[in-house]
Amino acid sequence: MALGLALAAAAPAAAEPPSGTDEVFGAMLILSDRPEEFLEAWDRPAAPGYRPVVRRVARVRPGDEITALVLFVRCQPDPAGRCDARVDFTVLAPDGSPWARHPDQGLWDAPPPRGGNLQLGQARLAFRIGPGDPLGEWAVEAQLRDRVSGRDLVLREALQVAVDPVPR
Repeated sequence: MALGLALAAAAPAAAEPPSGTDEVFGAMLILSDRPEEFLEAWDRPAAPGYRPVVRRVARVRPGDEITALVLFVRCQPDPAGRCDARVDFTVLAPDGSPWARHPDQGLWDAPPPRGGNLQLGQARLAFRIGPGDPLGEWAVEAQLRDRVSGRDLVLREALQVAVDPVPR
């Protein structure tokens, strides 16, 4: 499924969005408080002009469930035609300390998406920041590794946790 979304790209020099080349591993980290809606829209059969709604969340209340999802493009296949991409998820508390780590999750272990299309990764991270946890700006980091090409990419999304957050 092709989407017009800005992506971070792993390039030898600088990390910039892909510029039409098909040789750069790129990805986007999405935080959602309604992942089932996104997954339902994502699984809908493709139709001309159809693009699933990506409802991202940047502000939540303590106790809300948040899911981190990764969209990616252009993983490198091995000689057998399969990609081997992994992700390490880390949730960071407002003081920058790791609150939760979920290393070495399978992002993609299959042939690359056809035509360089954007693909939803297999790994997801669902979590809740509890009422006893600190309020403030949290972050979710996803360190991606394309183990075939050797390219690495680090993505980070901020998440404001407040008792009365502004409307999402």
